[in-house]
Amino acid sequence: MLKKSLKIIGIFFILSLVYAAYDGYRFYQENKVTLRYNFEKGQSFDVKKHQEYYTEITEGEGKGWKELTVSDYRVGFTVNDIADNGKATVTAKISHYQIEKSSPDGQTEIIGSDREDMVSALLNNAILYPFVLEITPTGEITNILNFDDIQENFIGEAPEEAVATPEAVEMLEILLTSYVGTKDTAKDVLFEGYFPVWPAETVTAGKEWVQTRTTGASPATVNIKTTYQHPGNAHKGKITISYAETMENPHSGIPGLDVAFSNQESKGFITYKKNDPYPPRQLYDSQYEMSQYMAVGDEKKLLAKVRVETRKMLISGNELKYEDLENMPDLHKKEMDDLQKSLAAQKSVDDAISETEEYLRSLPDPATRLQNAQQILQNAEKMGQQLQEEREYQERIRALGNAWEDVKPDAE
Repeated sequence: MLKKSLKIIGIFFILSLVYAAYDGYRFYQENKVTLRYNFEKGQSFDVKKHQEYYTEITEGEGKGWKELTVSDYRVGFTVNDIADNGKATVTAKISHYQIEKSSPDGQTEIIGSDREDMVSALLNNAILYPFVLEITPTGEITNILNFDDIQENFIGEAPEEAVATPEAVEMLEILLTSYVGTKDTAKDVLFEGYFPVWPAETVTAGKEWVQTRTTGASPATVNIKTTYQHPGNAHKGKITISYAETMENPHSGIPGLDVAFSNQESKGFITYKKNDPYPPRQLYDSQYEMSQYMAVGDEKKLLAKVRVETRKMLISGNELKYEDLENMPDLHKKEMDDLQKSLAAQKSVDDAISETEEYLRSLPDPATRLQNAQQILQNAEKMGQQLQEEREYQERIRALGNAWEDVKPDAE
């Protein structure tokens, strides 16, 4: 009898190990992914980007002002060709943009593709011109192939009074650099963030990778360090990658460039779908403070303190069909809240699984342990069935909504 009991215990223990190993292997395989963009020649897709910058500046004497800049872009991308090394030649056509900036005196300045002011008219000659980009399979924009044509069109289409003197041409070039960039920086000024740059190696659950980029005009440059993490939440090829950014000053201690960053809070999420041809959906919130000092003898004097809050939302592909630019700020807040809740729910599920495993291991009697495990499994299957039915119901509701949107124009 004792030998038989020991044999049962041994078999149960081995089965437990096999199940745990299989479950771990399945989790590893589901979350093992090589992040890449699946560009195809002739493929076209649209991307919308909404971004808000709130800036509060306080000078050392207590004076200060506040600014809010809100920008919206809609860009159509067309894949022209793909080289043997996987690098894609892509035409990016900005069909709509608007930049709204509030000034310290309460006035609002708006420029954009639909505006009729002189600045908008000048910038449209460059911003609305097709940009031909080179993009690697990991998402790095390495070159703008036709920037000389864009610059030539910007100057050539300007009215005579805007190019009448060398000083006027210089002002035009400053305007171009401010809103479009130079040949080297335009890919960051206009297209930064559309294609997150993936690591070259395959990533697995818990994997972190770091990218650092330099922004700003020399010598007052700033390093932005972005830490990405694959938390291991793959489901049907869909992964929510989290990321956070921190600012670093490479010129600390240099007179006039002595800037310290503090109170940095940042959270961002990228929804990656395996084999999806579109750039991934992104949500991002951040805030930080920047203090600028000047050396006065052996002491530091605070010149100004700047507080910045940023909010970004980027959606692409078929998800654009029924979205409107005006709805994006509210949509951003709702999606960020929903995503936080879903991640919290995922964490609670993981915690529940761990607690259940600990509970089962704590039971001294193998027969009781097996009986409890079977009961837990039955309850989980019932819950899974209920969740599946709920998902199918929601999918049917969405399908009906989409069908209504498809026929609504004809009905009206």
